[in-house]
Parts: sequence; C-alpha cells; structure tokens
Amino acid sequence: SERDLTVGILDELKWHKKFANVRIGPGKGVSFGLWNNKPVFCLPGGPASNEMAFLQLALPGILRMEGQKRHPLPTVFARLTKSVASRHRDWAEFKSAVLAYKDGEYRVTPYQNRSRLQSIANATCFICIPEGVDKLLTGDIIEVQLLTPAFGGLSIVRRRYSK
Repeated sequence: SERDLTVGILDELKWHKKFANVRIGPGKGVSFGLWNNKPVFCLPGGPASNEMAFLQLALPGILRMEGQKRHPLPTVFARLTKSVASRHRDWAEFKSAVLAYKDGEYRVTPYQNRSRLQSIANATCFICIPEGVDKLLTGDIIEVQLLTPAFGGLSIVRRRYSK
C-alpha cells in the first residue's frame, strides 16, 4: 500500500515493479517485482491480508518458478449453506469458511465472526466471490479452496471434513 516502506525503498533501489495493489480482498496491497534479477514479493501487513496475498499470489508464483503449474490449494465443489455478500464489487473477495461432508456432498458455511484472526484460525477453506458479483446465494454450488496440502488427496479431505 502507500504506507509500505519496503516498496518505497525498492523504488529507490530501482527495482523492476511488475505489479502492485491487485484487485483481491483481503490482500490488495501486495506488490511483486525483480531486484537484481531476483523475485521479490512485498506482502501486506495485516494478518488476513498477508495470508491471502501469500496463498493466492506469492506461493503460486514461487511454485510456478519451480515449474509447478497447478495452484497449491486443492478445490472441491460445495453447496453454500448461507448466503454471503461481497463488500467490494470491483474486486474478487475471499471469505474464510468451514467445509463439511454430509449426505454425499460437500457443504460450505461462511465463517461469521468479527475477528479476522479467529476466522483465520478456524477456517478450513476459502470462498471466492468473483469480481463483479454482489452475492452468492444459499444453495449455490460453488468452488472452494481447501486449506490442506494439495498432495493430501480427496480421501483425506473427506475424512477430515466429515461430520
């Protein structure tokens, strides 16, 4: 963000900034560039923004540099148990959520808590409300990102999230 001292110092050092302030929330204040031909990610300072910028941009970027092509967070389709609205229609918004496997299907419930730290600690997945979408409705089948390693496999996911 504009308060980020690291980006200001890198600007003075004439780094080659590739992007800054992307349209995701939380995590908007992330920057990426090259300094001395080495990749540099500048992550936002708040815990939720830092987590999201790392998981959605920095980690996939690092893995891509290693030759991996898929996103590190596996996805499943799940039925939304409660409507969830976007606060910012102009960018993609990620919401912490809890996933369950019941009656042969995944069900996802947005985490409703004022504390972002508590949401981070208790979340088992992320819901993404795409840019331009105001609301996802109860009963919608949506793709969710699991907060479990990509190598875990769906059998582990089903055991972990079954209730």
